[in-house]
Amino acid sequence: MTRDELLGRVRSILVTEFELEPEQVLAGARLVEDLDLDSIDGVTIVVRLEAQLEVSMTDEEIQKMITVGDIVDALAERLGTPRCP
Repeated sequence: MTRDELLGRVRSILVTEFELEPEQVLAGARLVEDLDLDSIDGVTIVVRLEAQLEVSMTDEEIQKMITVGDIVDALAERLGTPRCP
């Protein structure tokens, strides 16, 4: 799965679960400050992604997720998706 596909999955979950506008959900969007999400919302996002992608995230990884891009990076690392040059 490519990074763009991962971003699409994250975006889809955020739009569906939290009624956000797709144009709000950019890689650089901060979860708390820009998207008005809280720690409970973060857990919801991770649970959905873990189920969809059959991956597991550690609490440390989850706590480091500040932006949408951080979620994509963590998933890419778990799935072995190469970083963009």
